[in-house]
Amino acid sequence: MDTLKNSVRRQLRPARQLIKNVCLKVLKTVDDSYAVNSQGLARSPRRKTETVSTTQSSDLQRNSGQTFSAQNVMVVNENNVIATGDLLRLHVESVFPSHSLTAAEEGVMDALMAQIAAAAPFADQATLLRTIKKLLNERSEEAPYAGLLERVAQHEHESHENQEVYLLQNKPRPNAVFWPDPTREKNPRTLFDELPYVQTHPFVTRQTPIGSAGSCFAMEIAHKLQRDQFNYVITENKSDEELANACARWGTIFNTAGFRQLVEKSIGDRRLPKILWTKKDGGKTVYCDPFREDILFDSVEEYERDYEGHLEKTREALLKAKVFVLTLGLNEVWFLKSDGSIFSHAPWRVASGLIGRKIMTVEENLQDLQRMLEIWRGANPELKIIVSVSPVPLHATFRGQDTHVIAATCHSKAVLRVAAEEFARRNKDVYYFPSYESVMYCTPNAWEADLRHVSRPAVEKVMSLFNAMFVLK
Repeated sequence: MDTLKNSVRRQLRPARQLIKNVCLKVLKTVDDSYAVNSQGLARSPRRKTETVSTTQSSDLQRNSGQTFSAQNVMVVNENNVIATGDLLRLHVESVFPSHSLTAAEEGVMDALMAQIAAAAPFADQATLLRTIKKLLNERSEEAPYAGLLERVAQHEHESHENQEVYLLQNKPRPNAVFWPDPTREKNPRTLFDELPYVQTHPFVTRQTPIGSAGSCFAMEIAHKLQRDQFNYVITENKSDEELANACARWGTIFNTAGFRQLVEKSIGDRRLPKILWTKKDGGKTVYCDPFREDILFDSVEEYERDYEGHLEKTREALLKAKVFVLTLGLNEVWFLKSDGSIFSHAPWRVASGLIGRKIMTVEENLQDLQRMLEIWRGANPELKIIVSVSPVPLHATFRGQDTHVIAATCHSKAVLRVAAEEFARRNKDVYYFPSYESVMYCTPNAWEADLRHVSRPAVEKVMSLFNAMFVLK
């Protein structure tokens, strides 16, 4: 690349000044502003910000990264006449931003800019682009020019998309573009009639093996799937429970690290320490597993008898399900200091000296979800994942010294919401399900009396959204 670049420079050096002088004469006859600004019009392969007369303008250029002159005000409207050097440079550098150019492309920009300037002025952007394409087509067999021609096509495509991005025509769901407004004379709409989705992925039937796990809201989804007679995978359940809370008795899972750990210990080779704590339940002492929220044992011996069988049932469920709904709950995490094992919830009854806590970032959540998916897909390659965020707020926050539980809830949901969508964007057959938005924005009377747990109408609306997005009619 450097050899080609230097060769082009040597060939153009004798003619560069002659071309520039011709351009200046042509441009001056059109508009004196070209003559003022054209000394910096052609850009070198390694462009530097031009120095202008005022400190304020220099600071503006340095902060914005602009290479055009900041001395003159530019009035820019769609399809306006490109009649000054500043406007010409603004448009050309929008087509060929310096950060997008290869070294070889930078090497030919001096000559191209001089040719563009010689053809000025331009009636509008379309005329300018036609001229640029004509100049490039004349040398399209040469690699640098061919690459620049591709950039023009990409620029035209992006410009066309920009013009249509807010138009309702050709949208899968036109009502998705603008926020519902019941006061509008034309097309009045209310949030409470909305299902907040655009794309559909109808791959679920009543026969599809489907599972779920997550926070307490995930239990509502599990119960609804069973009531609606989907093929909900159940490999382990208490005999006295009419509806299973999950596919196996792994308990409530509130955080992404917990999901990752569930897959690691059942499909991978992760082994967790065997720890129990005790509490009184109905007047008797019961034993609780801090890695399985709300799963109780009458004795240590019962826990031991259950241990390996539960891991096998968990593995069976994760391999049998072809669609799995994950509901993320919070990003405040407790862990065992000795090895980093993640607790299912806040283990305040476990010895305080054994545990630590952290607030997970978006990237940490993504790393855990990605690790979980890699292990899971290694054993179940056909798996499709639907990921959502629970609308249920935090019961309590360990950030109470400086952050209110309401603010901590908003932070937690925001982090998980971003992580969930990014996880879906990065991976094939992973889909974001906006159940959180359906409850928080689109359902009147969405809460039970405790103002934390969702109401029956809210669950029904979430499942209507699920059917619309994922169920094959």
